[in-house]
Amino acid sequence: MRCPAAWRLAAAASGEDPEATGHAEGCARCAAVLADQGAVIAVARRLDPPVLRAAAQAELAAAIVASVEPPPRRSWWLAGGAAGLAVAAAIAVVATRTTAPEIPPAPAATLALPPPPATAVAHVEPPPPRPATIALREGKVAIDAPGPIDVVERGAVVAVASGRAELHARNGVIVMVRVFAGSVELAERGKPIVIMSGDVWVRPQPKAPAEPASSLALFRTGWEALRDGREAAALAAFDRATDPVVREDALFWSAVAADRHGDRAGAARRLRAFLAEFPASPRAADARGLLAQLSRY
Repeated sequence: MRCPAAWRLAAAASGEDPEATGHAEGCARCAAVLADQGAVIAVARRLDPPVLRAAAQAELAAAIVASVEPPPRRSWWLAGGAAGLAVAAAIAVVATRTTAPEIPPAPAATLALPPPPATAVAHVEPPPPRPATIALREGKVAIDAPGPIDVVERGAVVAVASGRAELHARNGVIVMVRVFAGSVELAERGKPIVIMSGDVWVRPQPKAPAEPASSLALFRTGWEALRDGREAAALAAFDRATDPVVREDALFWSAVAADRHGDRAGAARRLRAFLAEFPASPRAADARGLLAQLSRY
């Protein structure tokens, strides 16, 4: 019968392989190996537990296993008579007397944080001041302002640039604008209209053939005729525009039309009537200057 391998005899010494134990009872050679293994186990059981840390034990075991050829099973058992006993005793002594080296704690890692990004400060231009707002529903308003002004009429906005202007309203709608300085911008049927200094704007009135022409329509007719150089037609239209909403402008421009038509006496008479009726008018200074010129003739 063939003798069992050394690792089986080592297992038999621990009572884990009865077949190998039975073979050793009839084989002197295997009985001697079995006795040696039992002695090694007895010595190892009397030794104090190792004080190596787990990591050191693993390194030591790996070094020993790498130096010998590993058996098929239970690599921690040793076999081989006196040589095996000597190796086991050496392992036991090393495991007993080796003190784990003190490993200094790792220095605290210093994390160098990058400096915070510079906060970008955006330069925001302040919004331009909003223009003043005037609600105009009825009558007239004279505006003399260094800055822009919005005049509201039925939700629409009429922009008055810096300067002087006079606006007339009826039933919440601006019906006439005259500008003495600067400009006025408004919308008529969705189209922008800019009225410059020295101009007069009259809102167009719907034509009703069965009704007489209104004072606004007469003033518009007189203004267009005066602009086209038809002074006689302009004078006739201005003299018929007697409604209070256009009376002041119609009287002044009738005097201008009479003067251009060559009727200096009629022009002087109209200018005196204008100054008597509207002494605080923005055109009062112009009326006095024209009257002074006519008095020279």
